[in-house]
Amino acid sequence: MVRLFFVPLVLTTACPSWISVMGHKATKDVKRLTAPEMRGRSARTFGGAIAAAWIEARFREIGLAPAGDHATYFQQFESSQKDGALAMANVVAVLPGDGAETIVIGAHYDHLGHGEPGSLGKAGEIHPGADDNASGVAAMLGAARELKRRGGAGGRRTVVFIAFAGEERGILGSSHFVRATTNRFGKIVAMLNLDMVGRLRNDTLMALGAGSGNEFAALFAEVAAKCCELHVRVSGGGYGPSDHTPFYARGIPVAHFFTGAHTDYHKPSDTADRLNYTGIGKIALFVTEVALRLAKAVKPPTFVRLKDTAPAAGRGYGVYLGTVPRFGTPGPGVEIDGVRTGSPAELAGLKQGDVIRRLGTFKVDTLEDLTRALRSLKPEDTVGVVVERVADGKKTEFLNKVTLKKRGN
Repeated sequence: MVRLFFVPLVLTTACPSWISVMGHKATKDVKRLTAPEMRGRSARTFGGAIAAAWIEARFREIGLAPAGDHATYFQQFESSQKDGALAMANVVAVLPGDGAETIVIGAHYDHLGHGEPGSLGKAGEIHPGADDNASGVAAMLGAARELKRRGGAGGRRTVVFIAFAGEERGILGSSHFVRATTNRFGKIVAMLNLDMVGRLRNDTLMALGAGSGNEFAALFAEVAAKCCELHVRVSGGGYGPSDHTPFYARGIPVAHFFTGAHTDYHKPSDTADRLNYTGIGKIALFVTEVALRLAKAVKPPTFVRLKDTAPAAGRGYGVYLGTVPRFGTPGPGVEIDGVRTGSPAELAGLKQGDVIRRLGTFKVDTLEDLTRALRSLKPEDTVGVVVERVADGKKTEFLNKVTLKKRGN
């Protein structure tokens, strides 16, 4: 029975009053992260660095131990650029557990600055990114405070909190974390991603990709009903444009918590006054309870490889290959971090770890080259794909045929 996986839910504080407290703290956190001096928190900028330092101070204030590089809270993953841009860094803290397994709770802190590529608003104006993703950082900090207040996770598993950089530039920080720290904290058994959780409506919280954890749906429903009067909808594949994707690609159960799209997305109008702070408080308490149960459970959640559908039409290129690139790798070529089930790439025999070097007549040295190739091809085109693969310590190159499909099919 699924219920044997869970430990009993015990709430130490009356939910409504504690949700109010957590919502109040979230208000302060979001307002600070969207303040003018943060300048839209763009990666590689002074505003992004200010945001990272502020999050470090919050982790320190809460009493979490540093878990970045060289006994600091920072995990730097890109050196300074020639154009004078600053390095990017994840901000990482930990609540130690008793065993060799880990739960990750993450949220990206970067946004679009004054209107980087991806902006749907007027360039030159500060994009404060209240929902995307000051809300997620606030909810993560709320869960961290509450777990620490209760004396830590107090179970078999460690809980690692990560504020990711570079999500808006292609999930760079989470990709680096998974690559660089796969075994550092022991086996990661679950990843809870908070991205755009600031506009809770009708008490409905989406848990995208949560079918990747066989026990997640029952766990989320029970915790939500007893703790926060939330309705949690489990839907979607494990791959998506947020920081859970690199974890899912490694066979780790994930859930991307999300309160829905809105017309202020990636615009200067995504401001702090438009958020539902009681909702953020509910979500922070919900994540706290889920993390406690996962930390104390006898067995970790069971990973399920989901059947992924092609991305919706109108997003990205006109054709669908079905590979998830490993962002932040230097090349040459594009390394594959994941292959969607049933996709043209899977049917062509492509695997995680392969490096695409050519697609059709296009040489592929960078992700931009692959993008250019896909934009130039049409659905139902059958082309050659040249791939490098390492097996038994030897690198081989082979040519397969792939038939591209229309996005949205």
